[in-house]
Amino acid sequence: MRWLDIGLKPFTSNDQSACRTLLPLLKKNDLLVRDLGYFAVDAFRQIEQQGAFYISRLRYGVTLYNIKGELISWKQLCRQKGTIDEMVLAGLNQKLKMRIVMIPLPQQNIVERIRKAKTDRDKRLNHSKDYYLWLRYNVFITNVAEDVLTATQIKQVYKVRWQIEILFKTWKSSLGLQKMLHDRCTNLNRIETSIYLMLMFFCLVIQHIYMHYYKEIQYLCKKHLSIMKICNYIRPNLRTAIGFSPQKLKQALTKYCCYEKRNDRLNMAQFILNNNFLA
Repeated sequence: MRWLDIGLKPFTSNDQSACRTLLPLLKKNDLLVRDLGYFAVDAFRQIEQQGAFYISRLRYGVTLYNIKGELISWKQLCRQKGTIDEMVLAGLNQKLKMRIVMIPLPQQNIVERIRKAKTDRDKRLNHSKDYYLWLRYNVFITNVAEDVLTATQIKQVYKVRWQIEILFKTWKSSLGLQKMLHDRCTNLNRIETSIYLMLMFFCLVIQHIYMHYYKEIQYLCKKHLSIMKICNYIRPNLRTAIGFSPQKLKQALTKYCCYEKRNDRLNMAQFILNNNFLA
């Protein structure tokens, strides 16, 4: 819940071009959890050279070799049953040594993935048999040793990345960023000022409301605060909330801003707490 750096870029600057932006901020033994859009073998090499660690999904089509330097295919990897966890060399030229973790998906997930691939609007893709084999797994790469994180733990740690998607959705939906920056808003200074003010407000909400109350509410009420629900509540009720006493604000947060109880899956707060990511 801390932001070390922030900057605005044009939408034409894709994730791939930004994959090295964070490298100067990395410290020894840091763990960087990367989205597939930031995949670049050379960037992973630099992370390792800085004494840091990474977990990422593996991009389909990357050339792989076994430790002896022999080219390997997905069929060779998938001959094993169950979870696959071994060392490989990745990249046609770089041949970076890394750990590949392939976790089989439940059958219903596999069916859905294959269905989406076969109905892909871009008919030029013409998916191969190997690609449909690939869809049967969640495939990760990392330089974290197996005695530090098991294959199952790699999958669990990667799930924490979903917190980023929750933050993005909160900016756009709960804080009304898309309505604020409508099509007629073309003044660059106004756009940048609006975005930075919104992010500053978001930081204040996280630090002085979410972080301040979530442990107390969890302990006393057995409920988990939702960042998105807090912003949904605070934005239209800001003037009223400013006048609340700490006790009254806590009551309002408990009533309006907590996750609903679900039996089918854990919410993000439960997932993080259950896996001791806040320890």
